[in-house]
Amino acid sequence: SNAIRWPKPITHSSSSSTQVISDLISRALDNAPSAKLFQVSIQADLAVNGKDVFVLSNGSTSGSIQISASTGVAAAWGFNYYLKYVADSSVYWSGKNIRLSNSTLFPIHEPIRIVANDLYRWYGNPCTFSYSAVFWNFSRWEKEIDWMAMNGINLVYATTGMEYIYNKVFLRMGFPQTELDDYFTGPAFLAWFRMGNLQKHGGPLSNRWHQSQFQLAKQIIQRMTEIGIIPVLPAFTGFMPRTAPSRFPSARFHNSSSWDGFGCNESCLPYLDPTDSFFQKVGVELLNETITLLNLTSHFYACDLFNEMTPPTSDLEYLADVNAGIFQAMKTVDPNAVWYDLFL
Repeated sequence: SNAIRWPKPITHSSSSSTQVISDLISRALDNAPSAKLFQVSIQADLAVNGKDVFVLSNGSTSGSIQISASTGVAAAWGFNYYLKYVADSSVYWSGKNIRLSNSTLFPIHEPIRIVANDLYRWYGNPCTFSYSAVFWNFSRWEKEIDWMAMNGINLVYATTGMEYIYNKVFLRMGFPQTELDDYFTGPAFLAWFRMGNLQKHGGPLSNRWHQSQFQLAKQIIQRMTEIGIIPVLPAFTGFMPRTAPSRFPSARFHNSSSWDGFGCNESCLPYLDPTDSFFQKVGVELLNETITLLNLTSHFYACDLFNEMTPPTSDLEYLADVNAGIFQAMKTVDPNAVWYDLFL
């Protein structure tokens, strides 16, 4: 069969997932006594053809509500459904409006069962990390992750801290730190650095930034996976520091096109051709290092190339080979890899 074998969501034991969702409910309700009136049960066998399910019913004690769900995300989604459609309450980006008493919850007249329409619900895009999230600390990320789960999101980009990993691997490849400092953009421009549009602009990144962002990345990914959100990890696009062609003269590089008027001092990054064997070496090493340092294989990987740029040729066979080369590096590291990306 040629059907895609989709990876299953990352799951934890039902008892640990239950506690994680109970903690989420407490945060959403500002630790009000009513938070303890939600009884959470995670039962994987509630899923329908792999799709998330939650069931809301009256709890075993007076004034309580039972949330039974197939995953942690489904449970958080069910909790938010109750808030919106039973309790006339809401939690949103800029605040919340909670209309619950401390001693009892609004009863449910008959059980409510919701089956998700889709296996995966995606959130965000590469630019979000610069438009909105660039200077978030974990407290702010925790709020966002709670919001994601409460809205049924279970597939999310996890690119925070990737420069720490690239810096580590490129140093090992022989690039001095001074050349890497000339490569990375400043924090607010990292989205366009990651897509190969920009280099250097607003940089360099300090060692403190690299270290703190990598620690933040581990916190974000741990919380996502505890809840049941799948992190989509970055894969190698081929963009490298400007000295790469002279350091590796036998490899085939292209200069990417300039971007948005920045000129080639801050764009036109060297692009290692994915049809070149050296691409496989670099791509495999970077992805292996990512998985090792983050202690995670989610099987979903993102790679955004030629964003608002002109490829070296419009030949469709070549472009197909480029895609095949990029995907091959993912599959060498993870035979179950799925290349997932956002296209507008």
